[in-house]
Amino acid sequence: MALNLTPPGQMSFKTEGGHLAKRWKAWNETMVLYINLAMKSNTEKERYQAVLYIIGEEGRAMHKTWIFPEEEQEKVEPLLKKFEEYCMPKTNVTLERYKFNSRYQKGEELIDEYLTELKKLSQNYNFGLLENELLKDRIVVGVNSTTLKERILREYDLTLEKALDICRAHEQSSTGLKMINPQQTVEVDALHFKKKEKNENARSRYQKRNLTGRQENNTEICSRCGSRHGPWNCPVYGKNCRICQKPNHFAKQCRSRKLDQIYDAVDETSESDEEVGLGAISAKHLDAVIDQKSAPWTVDLKIQRSYVTFKVDTGADITCITNKTYEKLKRKPSLKRSQIQLTSPGGHLKVTGEFVTKTHRQGSDYEFKIVVLNNKEGSNLLSRGVAEKMGLVKHIQEIQRPANFKPEEKKHIFGATGLLNTEPVQICMKENTEPYCLTTARRVPFPLNRK
Repeated sequence: MALNLTPPGQMSFKTEGGHLAKRWKAWNETMVLYINLAMKSNTEKERYQAVLYIIGEEGRAMHKTWIFPEEEQEKVEPLLKKFEEYCMPKTNVTLERYKFNSRYQKGEELIDEYLTELKKLSQNYNFGLLENELLKDRIVVGVNSTTLKERILREYDLTLEKALDICRAHEQSSTGLKMINPQQTVEVDALHFKKKEKNENARSRYQKRNLTGRQENNTEICSRCGSRHGPWNCPVYGKNCRICQKPNHFAKQCRSRKLDQIYDAVDETSESDEEVGLGAISAKHLDAVIDQKSAPWTVDLKIQRSYVTFKVDTGADITCITNKTYEKLKRKPSLKRSQIQLTSPGGHLKVTGEFVTKTHRQGSDYEFKIVVLNNKEGSNLLSRGVAEKMGLVKHIQEIQRPANFKPEEKKHIFGATGLLNTEPVQICMKENTEPYCLTTARRVPFPLNRK
């Protein structure tokens, strides 16, 4: 007996946003259920025509361009398979495995959320009987707490369920600890640039210890600071490493962490009191001749039921709005006290508070933090990280010339080597122009920067 069910809606074959394969999976699953339940008594030809009717004009136009063998004509299964080949191209197994094996738990991500994301990544290729084992191994390697990793590795007969139970218990205990003692410091495996209290007695205690790795010979390089100096003159005495927080060695000589963690630790959602920079420089700050036709990159986003115009700023570490913009929001959220210290090319900025909001753009939802500045004038800045997630900007590491590139065929574009075939550009400065001073501190010091 056929059931009276509502058929699925038309299938959208738009490729914007990269969700075509996901939409096809959902539509195909609903269509197959509808055929099996509501069209049991219909003939194969009637089912075939029903699929073409329900799929919509885009699907029918694509169907007209395909040629089926005689034995596959007016058959539902070959038709759906043809649409699947179009919507779901072949998967690059090596790339998908790389995505799975490089997925780490994010700062505030719960263990069940992390497990869900891992399972989504594993759907692109079949693990088979090894699925639970590989998920377990990825959780052990990918959790963001060193203490939790040590606790999991103590289990001799570790299974996926046991690893998840240990992680859930760790999350509950951490939450309870914050409630009991909000001021107590919990473990955070990230680099925070905090000022350490000076210990006046650290040098004397350090001198009394028999330090390993320090060479008495002045010609040897010190394993603690990486430079040459006389006995007991090491500049690192009493200072803590910025990577492992242990005393009496610099980060560049640290053996417990790789230097790459300095860069991975920078996260705009961090709750620490590290300084982050806002790199926008408005035209009123520059005493120079500028091109008035060059408009800033802006985007309108719906924030708290109000449309806010943001300036896309790749030099901004965090998204911020002015106090004037915050007051105009139709639904003003409650502000949380911010621990972030903001600096701009003009110096430090006063922060009123911060809140987390959601917005929708081009078929996707985004959640990010917004800091409210204690000033009425100025631009609302969209940070580098949020702009990159929305696809507004893209980080290009390197541009390479193709192997088959022929300069003689591009004479209308390129002139001599390294020059564009265009009119000369003249940059004019006003007389008595004073240099503009950038006071923003560098996030990573030059000695720790990549060579």
